[in-house]
Amino acid sequence: MENLTPWLVSIVYNSQLLAEQRKVWKELSRVAEVDKPWLIVGDFNTIREISEKQGGNMARGTCTKSELFNSFIMNYNLSEPKFIGSPFTWCNNQRGGARIWARLDRVIVNGNWYDSLASYNIKHLAKCQSDHCPILIHCGFNKNKGKRPFRFANTWTQSETCQSIVQEIWRPKTGGNPIHHLNHKFCTLQKTLIKNCKKTESG
Repeated sequence: MENLTPWLVSIVYNSQLLAEQRKVWKELSRVAEVDKPWLIVGDFNTIREISEKQGGNMARGTCTKSELFNSFIMNYNLSEPKFIGSPFTWCNNQRGGARIWARLDRVIVNGNWYDSLASYNIKHLAKCQSDHCPILIHCGFNKNKGKRPFRFANTWTQSETCQSIVQEIWRPKTGGNPIHHLNHKFCTLQKTLIKNCKKTESG
């Protein structure tokens, strides 16, 4: 992204185990020393305060996990940007009195991140198949120059070549994290469509 300030982005999927969470904070502490815009996003598997949980009993170790989380944020002068949407990002999908809501997913940034942006918008979207809500982050940069956003041309749907590309990329089924695989397929599809379908248009 030419003429734009480089960012650091850390995507977190934290363990429920206290010992493993300590390791995550230790690893992130090393990154925190870098003087660049830094965004941390993901499932931290803990709340910061009691109000971030609704229903059920407090699990053992919750207070200690919250203290570690809050200490990490304060020690490195991090903060949470404002967001739109539900304050809870996770649900156990139970009914009635057994239902539990909690804010396990969030965005955390440093001061340089705010300085690098002209505007930002963060939304907690409604959950669908997952028990977690997706988080949508939209950033308006201070510089006007940058890569053009991807635009899907409606004419591509009439191209046999482009249809074959979509089928070929979407066909393989693999194990592991479905979100990671979905993101990988979208990225691969975008690059391949731009490369091949634009050739079809010009040819």
